[in-house]
Amino acid sequence: MGLLAESSSDVTTDAPMVLGGSVHTANGVLITGQDLAAGTVLGRITASGKLTIADQDGENGSEIPVGILVHACDAGDADADCQYYYSGEFNSDLLVWDAGFTAALQKSAFDGTPIAIKELL
Repeated sequence: MGLLAESSSDVTTDAPMVLGGSVHTANGVLITGQDLAAGTVLGRITASGKLTIADQDGENGSEIPVGILVHACDAGDADADCQYYYSGEFNSDLLVWDAGFTAALQKSAFDGTPIAIKELL
């Protein structure tokens, strides 16, 4: 699978996970051994630059969330190209987190980044 085009938008999309804001995506490589759902919160492994599910207990860079997976991605057998959001406003109820991220950690995980997590009323 080839890389997807990077994109940006300043309008609200119809996707319920994306609530609006200045939404931007980037391309990345999901490391082998994972089959992740759309909305998974991603971290980046420092040594390889590859993406993985953000792991609160990680000690390889993956403990710092860098984005949210746009589409489901199966890298079970080999690294896979993927696309992830690195900015925008997102529905907290539809994000997929590693179990190590408690509710309190989730609320502050993207502090200092252009990603905002919002709870719908």
